Amino acid sequence: MPNCVIIGNGPMALSAIRTILKAADISLALVLHDVAEEAGADGLRAACAQSDIPLLGFTKVNAPTCLEAIAAADPDYVLNINSFKILGAALLSIPRRGAINFHNGPLPRYGGLNVCSWAILNGESEYGVTWH
Repeated sequence: MPNCVIIGNGPMALSAIRTILKAADISLALVLHDVAEEAGADGLRAACAQSDIPLLGFTKVNAPTCLEAIAAADPDYVLNINSFKILGAALLSIPRRGAINFHNGPLPRYGGLNVCSWAILNGESEYGVTWH
C-alpha cells in the first residue's frame, strides 16, 4: 500500500487528508503545514488528531528538520497542496515514487500567487487548476 506525506494548508489540503483517510489502498504518514497560514490549520489539526496522523508546523519546508521528518515517514509520494512553497531538490528526492503539486490556476498562463484574482481581473470566462 503506497504511503504519502501531505504538505499543505487550508481546505484543499484538508480535503486531500479526508480523501486519503477514506481510501483503502493508500496510507497517510505525515502532514506538514506552514505556520504562517494558521487560519486554515484548525481543520488540519482536528483531522490529524482524530486519525493519529502526525502534524508538523514549519516555517521553511526545505529545512533539515522537515527533511528528516519526511524521510522518517518513508513516503512513496509527497503531495504539495496549497502550501505556497517551492519544494527543493533534497525534499523531492525523498519519496520513492514522486511528488505531486496542486496549483490553483492553469499553468503556464497563471503561475505565481493570487492567480484567481488575476483571472477575474482579466475577464476570463473559463478557468482551471493544475495538478502536476
